[in-house]
Amino acid sequence: MARVFDNQPDTIYPITAPTRRKLAVALEDTEAANELVDAIDSSRSVEISQVSLHHTALAIDDVILCDATNGPVVVTLFPATEANSGKVLEIKKIDPTGNIVTVDGNGANIDGGPTAVLTIQFETITIVTAASAWWIL
Repeated sequence: MARVFDNQPDTIYPITAPTRRKLAVALEDTEAANELVDAIDSSRSVEISQVSLHHTALAIDDVILCDATNGPVVVTLFPATEANSGKVLEIKKIDPTGNIVTVDGNGANIDGGPTAVLTIQFETITIVTAASAWWIL
């Protein structure tokens, strides 16, 4: 989904149907507004990594798919700092085994604890860093 910026730094909003209508009014052309939003939508890419061993997440990662078929997987998050504040990361266990995926906060808490654990196939956590901690959404 495309996002539009307002006059507040670091604030983003999804471009929803009402926003498309506002763009259409501003551009005096619904078709032009939809073409603009579609162009923005098509330019958005997501950085996806698939891992099966220990992995250290990078600030450019968006999605990490974890395959624990051959044993437990540990994903160590990048540092939760002011510079990374607001970064959202999704981590998903994709295999059906009983092997766990551990998400390590790298010294920062994840919802108050040092780690989060994924135990079942297709379990996902979406987390965001806020200065010195990680929060599950």
